[in-house]
Amino acid sequence: MSPMRTAPGAARSTDGRLRARYVDEVLDILYPPPCRPDAAFPAAARPGTAEYLVVPSLRRPRLLVPAGDLRLAAAAVRRYAEPTSWTARLGRDAVVAALRTGASRALLRGRIRVAVPAGSDTFERYLADALGRPDLSVSIHIGPVRANRKPVLQVLEPGGTTVAFVKLGVTALTRTLVRAEATALDCLRHA
Repeated sequence: MSPMRTAPGAARSTDGRLRARYVDEVLDILYPPPCRPDAAFPAAARPGTAEYLVVPSLRRPRLLVPAGDLRLAAAAVRRYAEPTSWTARLGRDAVVAALRTGASRALLRGRIRVAVPAGSDTFERYLADALGRPDLSVSIHIGPVRANRKPVLQVLEPGGTTVAFVKLGVTALTRTLVRAEATALDCLRHA
């Protein structure tokens, strides 16, 4: 059973706030200055924008999915995590259906926009260059507070196919864990 499900009410009530704060930290890593929240730019002078729908809401973020293409957003939610109960599966499937049909405009009101000046270095741009695919999108998993929490990205092609999952080590512990996982995957590849 999930530690959050069995945690005292006080821990559960702060989880949403802590995840919301973590969203800002992750976006600072993926979109470093001069990128900044879109509201900081006057509407007439806005450069490129990265825009995400927040699932399920801004107050309880679990997943940021590309807002510009609902098919991509649905694919990201579908691959987000394996539900542990039938109610969780129904909830996930309802969000996927809402995204596919466009009903998400009424249900998923939380949006995050990041202004991205032309030529800015972003992690999304780095991935596109590294993978040789200029038109990739990312979905961002917002995990619970724990020592090994790290940004986890799902990299998607325009058709909704998952190209990769990317974990970023951002602390000494998570860098060690990511390197160990990469080594283990490399060993499996050669086995």
